[in-house]
Amino acid sequence: MKSKIFSIVITLLLSVMGISAQITITAASLPDGTVGVSYYQTLTATGASGVSWSISAGTLPDGLNLTTTGIIFGTPTTAGTSNFTVRAVYGAFNDSKSFSITVAQTWDISATAADNVTATFSGGTLTISGTGNMQNYSATNVQWYSVANSISSLVIDSGITNIGSYAFYTCSNITVFSGIPSTVTSIGDGAFSFCYALTSITIPNSVTSIGSDAFKGCSALTAINVDAANLNYSSDDGVLYNKNKTTLMCYPAGKSGAYAIPNSVTSIVSNAIYNCGVLTSLTIPASVTSIGSYALYCYNLTSITCLNSNPPALGGSGVFFGVDKNNCVLNVPSGSVSLYQSADQWRDFTQIKGVSTGIENIELQNIKLYPNPVKDYFFITAESPINKLEIYGQDGKMVIQENNFAEKMDVSSLAKGLYVVKVYTVQGIATVKIIKN
Repeated sequence: MKSKIFSIVITLLLSVMGISAQITITAASLPDGTVGVSYYQTLTATGASGVSWSISAGTLPDGLNLTTTGIIFGTPTTAGTSNFTVRAVYGAFNDSKSFSITVAQTWDISATAADNVTATFSGGTLTISGTGNMQNYSATNVQWYSVANSISSLVIDSGITNIGSYAFYTCSNITVFSGIPSTVTSIGDGAFSFCYALTSITIPNSVTSIGSDAFKGCSALTAINVDAANLNYSSDDGVLYNKNKTTLMCYPAGKSGAYAIPNSVTSIVSNAIYNCGVLTSLTIPASVTSIGSYALYCYNLTSITCLNSNPPALGGSGVFFGVDKNNCVLNVPSGSVSLYQSADQWRDFTQIKGVSTGIENIELQNIKLYPNPVKDYFFITAESPINKLEIYGQDGKMVIQENNFAEKMDVSSLAKGLYVVKVYTVQGIATVKIIKN
């Protein structure tokens, strides 16, 4: 009873003095800051005046300080999020509370005085906003290069018309991307190069120019899709081409399995297939006449089939960089083995094998197979009834047998690549090579 009376007396005395028996920090949160912009915020607590303040855990952002009277002030110098705990003390009474302050970094990245483009980095997100063109950069002079590995999310707002050269070079941890807005008309050289965590890119119909190496070395990228209405570019199964599919511009480095290049393609640009470790088999059609430097930088290829009877011209060194030329089989037209064995860089393959690239004995039976290359189905017509049809892979193993063939064959389940079709009729066996796209 005496203890209770004493407590009541003490509480009444504190009340007369204007002091509560409990100190409570009132702020729910603190405002964020910006690098280079003055910061000033006063902490408050109920229960007493003249409270003494301190940091009991964590640290304030670089450039900020806390006075004993509860004022956080200064000019932030570094972007990022700081977590800390403040402690308020008055005599025997105290309270503690945890806070965080995120300091953003902003830059004017306008290409000209007529543009109004700002980059803001805050909490792991880089946001490009405003109107007009971004600056172009070299590989390492972009303003956010020092925090490139801390960028996990990228937002490009509508109104941006140009994505600058090397703008996001080595931003290797971007896993969330808002996409390229429909206001963008050009993408600079190396703009997204070595963004290792990007998985897909969509090119809107507004884009009229894509610089070299724009998506080079993006090892998780599985698809580059182009809006069908785009007048300058196209995509085939997630691979980037010019509109007419005569130039292979970029094969996504994370796209796995076998791939057969369409037979409309005549050239493969430098670095087109770069740092790709999941492409296992590649078929190059007879239409390809030139291949650029480091164009086939792959390190797990088991076979390359090149159907041109004349080795395509190689535009520079290191075309097959990373390819294990001792174990990767190079299949070429049977009459061209010696040409490849003497051609620069082609001759570095120790296993160059001749393969049939056309139709054998098929004209004698008036057999027609179409379309070729094939995507999901092909058709065969013949003067004589077809008794059986077999399809073989490049390793010589039969992958499909059809004993009741009726003009149409479903090959949608087959991986992309080169196959041999054997057609059995009463006149004998005809073979034809097909490309599965």
